[in-house]
Amino acid sequence: MEAAMHAVREGRMQCNMAATIYEIPEATLRRYLNIDPENLPVHGGRFGKVFTPEQLDEPRSNLT
Repeated sequence: MEAAMHAVREGRMQCNMAATIYEIPEATLRRYLNIDPENLPVHGGRFGKVFTPEQLDEPRSNLT
């Protein structure tokens, strides 16, 4: 997504061409291009984190 947005913003390719090359729906790419880069979502998808960082470190501490 970021590479496609970068290519379009630099003027190296048009939105529909970038969407095809990077296999992103054109409507999604256009929507993200209209958002200020500072406000882009940074979530990892629709799934939330299950464990806290402390819980992730707990098994490691039991191994030593």
